[in-house]
Amino acid sequence: MTKKQTRQQILSPENYIRQRARNLPLSQCLINDGWDDSGLAYIIISREHINGNLTVCFYLVDLLCLGVKDTFFRFNISKWEYDEMIEKFTETMSMSVVEYNLVHNIIFAALEFAEEIGFKPHKDFESITQYMLEEDDEKIPLIDIACGDENGRPYYIQGEIDSDAKARQILNHLDKEVGPNNYDYLLSDEMDEDFDDEGIDDKDFEDNYSEYLSNSFEENAKLFLEFTNFLDENELLNDDSFIPDATKLMVLIDVLKKDIVKKDLVDEWLKKWQEESEKIQIADLISRESLGLAPDQPFTEKDLNYLTTANKEKMLKYIRKKWGKIPFVLYYEIIDEKNKNKRAKKVKEYFDKYPDFPLLKAQFLMEQFKNKMIVPDETWLEFSEFFPFRETISYSEFYILELLRLCYFMSHNNLEGFISIMLSLDLYEGIPEDLLLAIEMFFIGGQLSLLRTAVLKKITSH
Repeated sequence: MTKKQTRQQILSPENYIRQRARNLPLSQCLINDGWDDSGLAYIIISREHINGNLTVCFYLVDLLCLGVKDTFFRFNISKWEYDEMIEKFTETMSMSVVEYNLVHNIIFAALEFAEEIGFKPHKDFESITQYMLEEDDEKIPLIDIACGDENGRPYYIQGEIDSDAKARQILNHLDKEVGPNNYDYLLSDEMDEDFDDEGIDDKDFEDNYSEYLSNSFEENAKLFLEFTNFLDENELLNDDSFIPDATKLMVLIDVLKKDIVKKDLVDEWLKKWQEESEKIQIADLISRESLGLAPDQPFTEKDLNYLTTANKEKMLKYIRKKWGKIPFVLYYEIIDEKNKNKRAKKVKEYFDKYPDFPLLKAQFLMEQFKNKMIVPDETWLEFSEFFPFRETISYSEFYILELLRLCYFMSHNNLEGFISIMLSLDLYEGIPEDLLLAIEMFFIGGQLSLLRTAVLKKITSH
């Protein structure tokens, strides 16, 4: 065998944590003060690499009901990045350094309690971050950790990351598992908090809601069509679009959707996305596949370490210098191109060169759809069409896949499928806020257009 063939395979951050994290020495463990009173523990555990960098895992642990509710990691970051990150955490939350044995017992006590009432931990815990923890065996001194309310019963508190739909799902589960009278709960609208939603007056919202609920469908449809007459059918909002009275429009959309949207069809699509979410991972990923490297292009652990910690500008500079204009670089050339004609030319040129690279393939299809040169087909819905033989994709890849699916549903005037995409984002915890916002902006314009089409269709069919 050649030296090249015997070279050790470079592990992705996820696989590194799974296979080697426990061999790294523990560095620091932190937990929020008052965790034992609130029943909610924010835990940070770090381990140190031989190069002095740190891999860090975060755990949101609900001792009252749900167990490990959220978790994520940062791989091989420098100590100054770690210190900066901890500083941001402690700006809003007082945290203390503690012994590893305490946080270990907290996590596993919560896991066991949640498991007894049928709740599984966050999927990234099962697949990745549990491997940052020591084995749960007799080597770890046992510490008694109380779970549940003062009587040991489940007590569900709706948190910031729990949508209303998620909260209802949890309460239904508790009804079935322990019985309606054997748990307690607190929902967000019952909490004593002041919410100041800029631009939305609660009284105006409620008054409009009452008015539109008392209207006939035809009356609400007429108002909605007046508010959205700036839209041509099947066109998205643009920067110059004007929406009169956003509060009224928001209420109208909500009321009209109750008359038009078929919930059973939305649920069918959601079932498909849920099944998919159980098979794939979305992560802050840098890998050979996500870069589009050829088999003969070397990719070392040193490369991975640098690219994982570098910002976008430094990352692209490093990639260009080492591998030249690989598909990942070409994709960002397209993204950064402001001239529409040049952008379209690059999309076609780069796709022709690398037709199987997911990001370039997606950009080409999007460009074709935007220019009405193709109609999206069902392959746009299939994960395997763009990512064959892969189970983990990057945030950028997930974003472009969701946009493609939204385009498919728009082209087929499928409002239920379109809505299901936005609802399905709840299945993936830890998605960056900027990515969620980008999808939401696309969704807002598309939903207006599809709802307008559906309203017109219903009016003309009467």
